Amino acid sequence: MTRTVYDAYGRPVQEIVDDGSLNLTTTYAYDDNDNLLSTTDPAGAVTCYAYDALNRRTTETRDCNGLHLTTTFVYDLAGNLVRATDQRGVETRIAYDALGRVTQTCRDATGLNLCTSYSYDQAGNPIRSTNERGIVATYAYDDLNRLTQSCQDANGLNLCATYTYDRLGQLLTTTDPHGIVTAPRSTPLVSRCAPLKTPTG
Repeated sequence: MTRTVYDAYGRPVQEIVDDGSLNLTTTYAYDDNDNLLSTTDPAGAVTCYAYDALNRRTTETRDCNGLHLTTTFVYDLAGNLVRATDQRGVETRIAYDALGRVTQTCRDATGLNLCTSYSYDQAGNPIRSTNERGIVATYAYDDLNRLTQSCQDANGLNLCATYTYDRLGQLLTTTDPHGIVTAPRSTPLVSRCAPLKTPTG
């Protein structure tokens, strides 16, 4: 059982997990702007956070009473996170388009510049990504901007999953690249041999 304790401002200050024998407590502290300043886990390890004048997180320090493992964050003028540098010095850079959508993430690990790029349709739905290994993923949507197909071209294969929805817009079925059809909270509906027929097509 998990119990949460709140302060007078409605902020969670304690989370207590009772497994029947131990009360494992995590505590939270805040500044005057409601920014999370620190968390203390059940083992007593403290993680500290710092913010700039715009209440954007600038550092996250694990074990701030000991090893001081700090990750730093940098933002652009629009408030988008553009660079994060972890305690090992590994840098992640993020680029955006004019609409504030992520177009590229690059991670400089061990001297490598590993980048993933993203593109979008006019409705803002992600339609394509290419990761650092050159693997391309594509996504298709219906007129209601619901995901209908996702494909990944790995090792020259174009592996696709498809999705259907009911009249309320809830996910009805998922068909994996092997043709196995499942429904939420359900066992597979049909065999691998044929796609599922639906009233809408």
